[in-house]
Amino acid sequence: AIGVISVQSFQKDAYNDYQVHMLRNIAIYTAIAVKNTENLQALDEEKKNLEGKNQELEALTEELRQQSDMVELQ
Repeated sequence: AIGVISVQSFQKDAYNDYQVHMLRNIAIYTAIAVKNTENLQALDEEKKNLEGKNQELEALTEELRQQSDMVELQ
C-alpha cells in the first residue's frame, strides 16, 4: 500500500510547528498501521500453512499407529 497525505493552504506559512508536528505524527502512525496490517496478513498465511502441516503430521502419525498395531498383531 502506498499513500499520500496532503494538507494544503493558499496562505504562506499557514501551519505552525505544532500543526506540522501533528501531521507528521499522523503520517507515522498511519504507516505503522499499514505495516501492522501487512504483518497480520503474513501471520495469517503462516498460520494456515502451519495448520496444513499439522494435519499432514496427524495423518502420518495415525498411519504409523496403524502400522505399529499391525506389527504387534503379527
